[in-house]
Amino acid sequence: MEEENFPRGKVKTKNISKKKSSESAKPDRKPIETKDVLFKDGNLGKEKKKKTRKRKADKQSGDPQIKKQNREDEENSELLSTKDIVKYLSIKNLTEETLLLGAVREIHDVQIIISLPNNLKGYVQITDINDKYTERLREEQQKGSAANKDNSDNEDDQQEVPTLHEAFSVGDLVICKVKEVRMTKGYTRILLTLNPADITSHLTVDNLKETMILPGSVASIEDHGFMLDVGIHGVTVFLQSKDANQYIHNQNQGKTLFIGQLLQCAIKEVKSNGRSLIVTIDRKSIIKLQAEDTTHTTLQSFMPGTRVEASITYVGQRFLGALVHSMFKASIMDFHLKDCLQNTTDYKMFDKVSACVLFNCPVTKTLGLTLKPEYSDPATKLKKSFFGGLAIGDFVNKAKVERIDQKIGLIVDLKKDVHGLVTTSHIQVGEKAITNLEDNFKLGQTVKGRIIDLNFIDNLAIVSMKSAILSEQYLALKDMIPGEKVKGTITAIQDNGLRVKISSHIHGFVPRVHLADVPIKNPNKIFSESDKISLRVIEVVSQQNRLILTHKKTLVKSKLPIVCDYGHFEEGMYVHGTIVNIQKFGCIVMFCNEVKGLIPRKELANEPVEFPNKVFYIGQVVKCRVIETFEPTMKRVILSLRSDSLTKPKKEKKEEPKVAVGTIMKVTVLSSKADDLYVKMENGQEAIIPKMHLSDYTSNCDILLAAARAGDEIEAMMFNNKGPAKQQILTCKPSLIEVSKADNMLGGFSDLQCDMQMVGCLRNIMPYGVFVEFLNNIIGLAPLKDVSDSFASDPSTLFKVGQTIYAHVKEVNEEKKRFLLSLRPSEVSVDVTPIDIVKGFFKEQSKIFKELKSHEKYKTISKMNVGASVTATIKEIQKGGFLCQLNKNVSAVVRKNHCPFKHDHEPGDKIQAVILHVDFVNEVVELSMKEYLVNFAKASEKEKLSKSEELKVKVELVKEYFALASTEEGALLYLPTKKHYNDVKSGEDIFKVGECFKAKVYGTISGKQVAEVVKETCDSDDESQKFIRFGPKEMEAKARQYGVTRGGIVEARVHSVKEGQVNVVVNDKVQGRIHITEIVDNPTPHGKSSLDGFKVKQFLKARVIGYREMRMNRSLKITNQFTQLGLELSVKPSKISDDYVVPSRHVSAKKQLHSFQPGQQVTVFTQQFSSNILWVHVTPYVGGKIHRLNISKKLSVLENPDRHFKKPGQAVEATVLGLDDEEKVLQLSMIGEQKKEIKEKTIVNGCIKKVLTDRLCVQLPFGYFGSVFITDIRDHLKERPLEGFKADQYVRCAVLDAEDRHNVTLSLRPSRISKHNDPGADQELMSLGDLKEGAVCKGYVSECNQQALFICLSRTVTGTVKLNNVSEYYIEDFSSVFPVGKLVSVKIIRVNKDKNKVSMSMLPKDTGLPDAVPEHLRGHFKVSKKESRKRQCKQRRLSKESDDSGMEESSSDEEEETATSVPSLKLSSGFSWDVNLSKLGQIAKDDDVDSSSEEEEDDEPEKKKMKKEKTNDKKSEEAEIQRAEQSLMQEDRKPESVDDFNRLLISSPNSSMVWIGFMAYHLQNTEAEKARAVAERALETINFREEQEKLNVWVAYLNLENMYGTEETLVKVFERALQQCEPIKVFQQLISIYLRTTKIEAADQLFTTMVKRFRSNKDVWINYGSFLMQNGKQDAAHKLMQRSFKSLETKQHVDVIVKFAQMEFKFGEPERGKTMFDNVLSSYSKRTDIWSVYLDMVIKQTDASNTRNLFERVITLDLPPKKIKFFFKRYLDYEKKFGDDGTVKAVKEKAVKYVEKKSSDLG
Repeated sequence: MEEENFPRGKVKTKNISKKKSSESAKPDRKPIETKDVLFKDGNLGKEKKKKTRKRKADKQSGDPQIKKQNREDEENSELLSTKDIVKYLSIKNLTEETLLLGAVREIHDVQIIISLPNNLKGYVQITDINDKYTERLREEQQKGSAANKDNSDNEDDQQEVPTLHEAFSVGDLVICKVKEVRMTKGYTRILLTLNPADITSHLTVDNLKETMILPGSVASIEDHGFMLDVGIHGVTVFLQSKDANQYIHNQNQGKTLFIGQLLQCAIKEVKSNGRSLIVTIDRKSIIKLQAEDTTHTTLQSFMPGTRVEASITYVGQRFLGALVHSMFKASIMDFHLKDCLQNTTDYKMFDKVSACVLFNCPVTKTLGLTLKPEYSDPATKLKKSFFGGLAIGDFVNKAKVERIDQKIGLIVDLKKDVHGLVTTSHIQVGEKAITNLEDNFKLGQTVKGRIIDLNFIDNLAIVSMKSAILSEQYLALKDMIPGEKVKGTITAIQDNGLRVKISSHIHGFVPRVHLADVPIKNPNKIFSESDKISLRVIEVVSQQNRLILTHKKTLVKSKLPIVCDYGHFEEGMYVHGTIVNIQKFGCIVMFCNEVKGLIPRKELANEPVEFPNKVFYIGQVVKCRVIETFEPTMKRVILSLRSDSLTKPKKEKKEEPKVAVGTIMKVTVLSSKADDLYVKMENGQEAIIPKMHLSDYTSNCDILLAAARAGDEIEAMMFNNKGPAKQQILTCKPSLIEVSKADNMLGGFSDLQCDMQMVGCLRNIMPYGVFVEFLNNIIGLAPLKDVSDSFASDPSTLFKVGQTIYAHVKEVNEEKKRFLLSLRPSEVSVDVTPIDIVKGFFKEQSKIFKELKSHEKYKTISKMNVGASVTATIKEIQKGGFLCQLNKNVSAVVRKNHCPFKHDHEPGDKIQAVILHVDFVNEVVELSMKEYLVNFAKASEKEKLSKSEELKVKVELVKEYFALASTEEGALLYLPTKKHYNDVKSGEDIFKVGECFKAKVYGTISGKQVAEVVKETCDSDDESQKFIRFGPKEMEAKARQYGVTRGGIVEARVHSVKEGQVNVVVNDKVQGRIHITEIVDNPTPHGKSSLDGFKVKQFLKARVIGYREMRMNRSLKITNQFTQLGLELSVKPSKISDDYVVPSRHVSAKKQLHSFQPGQQVTVFTQQFSSNILWVHVTPYVGGKIHRLNISKKLSVLENPDRHFKKPGQAVEATVLGLDDEEKVLQLSMIGEQKKEIKEKTIVNGCIKKVLTDRLCVQLPFGYFGSVFITDIRDHLKERPLEGFKADQYVRCAVLDAEDRHNVTLSLRPSRISKHNDPGADQELMSLGDLKEGAVCKGYVSECNQQALFICLSRTVTGTVKLNNVSEYYIEDFSSVFPVGKLVSVKIIRVNKDKNKVSMSMLPKDTGLPDAVPEHLRGHFKVSKKESRKRQCKQRRLSKESDDSGMEESSSDEEEETATSVPSLKLSSGFSWDVNLSKLGQIAKDDDVDSSSEEEEDDEPEKKKMKKEKTNDKKSEEAEIQRAEQSLMQEDRKPESVDDFNRLLISSPNSSMVWIGFMAYHLQNTEAEKARAVAERALETINFREEQEKLNVWVAYLNLENMYGTEETLVKVFERALQQCEPIKVFQQLISIYLRTTKIEAADQLFTTMVKRFRSNKDVWINYGSFLMQNGKQDAAHKLMQRSFKSLETKQHVDVIVKFAQMEFKFGEPERGKTMFDNVLSSYSKRTDIWSVYLDMVIKQTDASNTRNLFERVITLDLPPKKIKFFFKRYLDYEKKFGDDGTVKAVKEKAVKYVEKKSSDLG
C-alpha cells in the first residue's frame, strides 16, 4: 500500500481539466455518480475491472507515452477519489487517535465538556489536562493530607493549583485527541485528552519545523520567559517573555502564566536539529503563519488549528473534497463553509481556498477543514458574546428562516450575525411533527423557538420548536432561583450526598449534611434511585454549573422569610439557617446563596455555653433572630438563639439618622476618658474622637488630649458612622479632612483601582501585616513584606494603631472583596520633603502651646523656652544624670551626656543650664550643662544665622520628628528626622547624640531655627579628632604642616624593625616606614634578609616617595575608622642620589598591580610560607604569591619549604605568571614558567594525592591534575611498583599528554625526566606498532576471569593470556595466584591490529623463564596435553554458553568434573588457617586416589611413594615452615591472623589503617560481630587528638553497618559519630556510602537534613543539587536552588547559580543553563572566570554557531587587554581545531582591529 508521506506524483492540471470538461458535459449524471460512489459498491467494482482491462491493453500496446499517461491518470484518480475520506464527522466514523479542534462548552469541578464539530460533545477529565497540572494536583493532595506536619518541611511550597474554572474559560479553543468512544447506560460518550504528551505522541524530532502549531503546557517559570512541555521526549521548548506578555495582556486578562497552564503555540525557531525550540503564543504572529509544503511534509504535521491553502477537488451535496499541498486528502463539511447559508455548489473544482485544519484522522489519513475565518487563529477565544448575548433557555420569538434543508433542518437568523439550527427532530408546528419542510416553511418566515444548546465550533445555536421544550420551566441553571422549592428525581446515591434530576437539562446535588434535619449514617436505607423528593434551592453557581439543594424538612417547609442576600436581613426578623461551623466564640449559620451569619457564644442560650461544640452539631437547623445588621457590602450579620429574644422581642427604637461619612462640622467637647475624647455634634448626637485621631503627628496626640477641656469647640469630620457598639467615630486628622474637602473620598469597594494612592489610619497590627482603614469603612491589608523598605519581622515595633498612613493599592480582588496595600515609602509617592513634615509638626505644636498658656495647670511650664538659660537645684544624682528642680516646682532632668565629665556636685547645689526640650504631658524640662551652650544662652548679643548658611553642627537631643543640634558657638538648630510619613526609621534611628554634620540653615518655623543636613563631617564627640579619612590633597596639606614634602630628603629615626618594613619617625612628629623593597637596589638572591642591618634609634637618610594612611592605636580593626598621616620612605642609593626625580603623581596600588606583564622577571622578598603558598613582597603596595609546586625544581625544597624560607626578607628571583583576581596579588613562579599552562614534553613538579591499585593521582601546577600508570613509574619494572610512594609526596613528572587539564598523562621514568637512555630498561610500549611477535616483555595483571588473564603492557596496550597458556601446573583459583597488579613475563604470540587484540603466552617453553606459578603453589602434578585440550574445550564452551541457563545443573557438573579431573577437597574437622599448603596438595592427592574409579582410562594411577620421596617431602615441609618463620620477621609483612593484628596494634595503637584492616579480616570470615567489637576497641583506644584517625574508623563502622547491619544500628552509629566528630564530615561520608551502595532514597533524605542543618554552607546545596540532577530530578533541583538563596549570603548566590548552570549542561537542559549564565553575566559582565566556564560548557555542546556567538560577545566586552588577549587566544585555538582557514583568518583580523583601536585610544 502506498504511503501518504511518499506520493508518486502530483496532480497534472491538464488531465484534471479534461476530466472536468467531460463531467461538465454531463451535468445530469453528477449526483447519480456521487450516490454510486457513496453507497453502491457493486458498480464501483465493475468500473475498476473495466479500467484494469483497459490498463492491461494499454500495457500490451508497448507505447511508452501511453504507459506514462496511464500511470498519471491512475495517480490522479487515487488522489481525487473520495472513497476513504471522512466526509461528515459523526460518532460512527470517529476513531481513537483522531485529533480535533474543540471549544470549551462547560466547566465542572473535575471535568470539562468540549464542543466538537458537527454538534458533537466530548469529555475531558481533570487528569487529562497535562502532566504538570496532574503532578501539581497530586502534590496538593499530599500536602493536604500532611497538613499537620511541621511548617519547616514546607519551605518551597508552591501556590495553590488553579481550579479548572480558573484555568479555562467557556469558548477557549483547544487541541484534543480522542481517547476512547465509550457506551455508558445507552449513551455514547467521547472521552478526550488535552495532554500534549498524548497529542504529540506521533511526532518525532525530525517532524518539527518552523510555523508548526503545537499544544504545550508551562513546565517552569524562568527569568526571561517560560519553559514549555510539548510532550516530545528530548525536546526543550522556550517561550520568551515578550511573546508571553502580549498574550497575558490581550488574552489572559492580565494574569500571569501558571505552571501547568495549557497553551497553543507556534514554532518560531528550531535549534540543535529539533532538540530546542523557540515558540510564540502571540496572536498577531500566529495569524500570519500558514503551512508550507517545505515544512509540513507529513500528515502528522497538520495539527488542528493549522492554516493551510487547499484546492477543491470534489463538489458533493453535503461536503467538499480537497487536496492540501497536492498530496493530502481533505474534506469540508457544509456547516464549515465560509457562511452557514452557503451551499457546496457555490464552490468550483480547482478553487484555491484558505482553510484551517478542523480534525486529523490518522486511520483514514484525512484532514477535516473549515473555511470559517475565525478559526484561522488557534488562540481565538469564542465567547458567549459571539451569540449576541443569547444563552441556553432563552426564547426567540421571531427567528427568521434563512435556509431549508430536508435532511438537516432549518437555518434561522436569531440576531444580527447570529444563526441557529433547528434539526428535523425539533421541528414541530402545533402538536404535529413536520415531515416535508418545504411544504410548511418558506424563506423569510418567522418561527418561535427556544435555545437548548450552543455549539462554539460550528458557531450555531441549537434551537427547538417542540412544545414540551417551550413549556419547560427549568431549561438552564439561570432559570433556578435560590430559595425556590422544586421537585427532583434521585439519579444516584453517593457517600457524600444525592444526585438529583430537576429536569431533562438540569441536575443538582444534595450534600449529605442536607439530606435530613438529623444526621443520616446510611442514605441507602432511606433513599432509593428514581425516588421523587421535595427540595429547596440553596445555591446556584451558573459559571461553575453547580446547583446545591437541601432536603431538610424544616428548610423545605419553612414559612419564614428566605434570605438570599445580606440586604434581606432586618433587625428583629426570624429566619431558619443551618450551622456550618462551630468555634469557641460562637456558631456560623448559613442561609441561601452562601449568606452567613454569626451567633456569638453569649447569644447561643439563656445560660452561658462554655463548649458550643458539645451543645450544637454541624448541619443542625436553627431558628434564629436577627439582632444586628451591617452594610450589605460588609457581609456581616449578628444572630441570637436566646429564648428571651425569641419570645419577648424588644421594641425597636426608631434609629436616628446618622451623619454621613466625610461631613465636616464643629463639635463640643464633653469629656476626656482614657484614650478617647467624647464630643457632641451639631445635631445633638454624641460621638467619640480617639486620641490617635486628634492629629497626624503621633507626638502631638497626647498633648492635644491633655489640653482638651469640656466646652471647647473643635473642627472634626465624620470618619465612621458604624463604629463598634454603634458608636460614631470622628477624626481631626488634617490629612483625612483634606480628602473630604477635595472630594476624593471613595464611595465604596467598587471604586477601588490598582495603583491608587490613598490616605487612611492604621486599624490593626498583626504578625503577618497591618490593616489600614479608609473613609467609608474600607479596610485593606498591607502584608509584612510591604510595610517597609527595610526588613521587618515585628510590625508592632514600627507602627502605632491609629497613626496616619499613606498607602498604594497593589491588588484588588473583586470576588473576595479584598485588596492589598503597600506602605513602602519607595512605592508611595507623597509630594513632601523632610522640611515640610517638620514644618507641619511645629506649626501644630505652636497652636497647642498657645492654648496651653491659658490653662492654669500649664501656665508655669508654658513659659519655659528652648535655648533659655536657667538656674536649677540638684535633687538627686543618678547614673543616668541629675534630677533637678526649677523655680515654682517644675521638674527637670540633665542627662548623663549633658553633665560635666568630672564634677563634685552634690544634691542641693545650684547649677546653670540651658533648656533643650519642654515635655508638657509629663511636665518635665530637659536641660544641658555644656559650657559653650550656657555661655551662648547668657550672651547679650547673639549673632543671627543667615539663610542657606552652612555650619558644622553636633546633635544634642533626638526626638521622633526632630533632632536638636548645636553649632560650634552654641546656637541651637532643629533638624528633621522623617523623610516620609510612612518612615519607620526616625529619631534615634537617623541621628545619634554626639554625631557631627554639616547643615544648611533653612529658616525660622514658628520661632524655631530649622536646618537640613548637607554632609557628614565627623561622627564623634572627641575634640582631638581632627580628620577621619585622607585624600591625596588632604595628605599633602597635612604633610606640609609637619614640614615634609614629596621628594624631599629627611632624617628618620628607626622606631622598630617589623616583618617586611622598618618603622621610623621623622622630625619627632610624623611616623613613616621604609618597606623592604625600598632598601637596596640589587639584593643578593637567597642571601641574608635586607632588614638585618637596622637597629632601633638608628638615624637614616631617606627620601619621601609618597604618603599613606596609618591606623591609629585606638582604632577598631573592623571599622578602621581613625587614621593618621604616614610617610612612605626609601633608602635605596639610587633614590637618595641628587639626580633622582620623584614622580609628580602617586601611582595607585591597582595601577601598579596591572603594570606587570606575564613573563616579566622581578626580584621579590619572602614574607611567609603558609597553606602551600609562599607570600612575597614585590613593591610597597603590591604583593605576590608562589605556589609550592612553583618554588623550586629540587624535591628537597618542595618537601620542606619552611626550612629553606624560614627567615622572612630573603630576596629571590621570580617570573610573573599573571594576576590573582581574588587575592589582588601577582601570581609568580621561581622555576622559569612564563605562562599558566602545561605543555607536552615538559618536566613539571607534582604532588601525589592518591595511590590507587594501578596508578598515582598527581596534582600539578596551575590547577592541572594528572595520573601516572604503573608501567610509567620506573624504567625497570618491579613486582610492587607503587611501593615507596605515598600521599603528599612530591615528584618530578614528564608530561606525555596535556590535552585535558583534569587528566594529564604523566611519566616518572628517569629516562623521560633526565632524558638519558638506559639500554637495560624495559621497553616503553606506546601502541600496538611497538610490539613484535615472538618478543618477551613484562606487564602487570589487570584482570582475571574464567577464560583468560589480561596483562597491561603499558597504559594503552593490554593483551590476553588464555588460561591454558598460563602454567604447566594445575591451578584451581587463578585470581589468587595472579592478583591484580602482579608482574609477569609474557611472550607475544600474535598481534591483530584490525581488532586491536594481542595474544600472549606465559608458558616456560615460550618465555624461556621458570613457570609463573610460585613453587609452593604448584602441588605435585602437571596438566597433561590431553588435560590441556579438555581445558581448552571447556573454555570454548564457557565462552559460548556462559549466558545459556537451559542446561541441567547435574550434567554440567559431570562434564566439568570429567573435563578437569580436579579432586575435591573434603574437610572433616572444619576449616583451619594453620593447615600447611603442601599438606593441602597431599590431601587432595589422597582424596583423588579414593575417587579415581570415575577417572578416564588414559590417566595413570598414582604410584606408592618410596622412602626417599617421603624424606624429600619432609624436608620440603620443614623448609616451608622456615620460610613462614622468616616472613613473620619481615617488617612489611601483611598480618594474616588475629595474633598478627594484635601485635601490630601494640606498636601502632593510633593507626586507623590497622584497625580497619582488622575489621576487614573478620568480615572476610563473615564474623560481623567481631568486626563491630574491633571498631568499638578502636574508638576507645585511639587518642582523642587524632581526629582524622578516629573519623576513618567511624567511616569504616558506618560501612560495616550499612552492609551487614540494620537501619536502626546504622542510625545509632551515625548519631554517635556526630557527637565525636565534625558533623558535616560525618554527613558527607554517609552520603558517599549511600551513593556507593545505590541507596538513593536514603541519600535524598540525608541531603534534606543537611541543607537544613548546614544551610549556610553553599557546598552542601551544590552537592544536593548535583545529586538531584544526576538522578533525573531536575524540577526538584530548580526549587532547591531557589531555596538556597534564602539561606546563603548574597555574595554566594552567583557561585551557586554558576554551579547549577553547569549541572544543567551536564545533566539537564542546556538551554536553561544558557539562560542562567546569561542572567548572571548581565549583572557581572566582567567576571572572566564565569565567561570561561560558560565557554567550556558551550564548546562541549559541539554547537559551532552558539560557540562563535559567545566568543563574539566576550571579545567585545570592556575588559583589560590582558583578559581580552586570553579570550582571543581561546577563540583562535577553537577555530584552529574546529574551524577552517577562513574562520582562523577572521579571528586574527578581529584581534588586529582590537589592537589598533586600543592603540588609537591611547594615542
